[in-house]
Amino acid sequence: MKHLRTSCRGASGDEVERYLSGFTKLEDNRYSMKIFFDIRKQKYLEALDRL
Repeated sequence: MKHLRTSCRGASGDEVERYLSGFTKLEDNRYSMKIFFDIRKQKYLEALDRL
């Protein structure tokens, strides 16, 4: 988890999703769904900031 946290800080949301896809899929369980949802939510919020 520590490695994931540090790699997420400088990476784009797409890179983080690709990395996580090596370990879990969105539909595997509710925890995976929550993680992917949070990543996509963050990508959305960052896109709003760029407007």
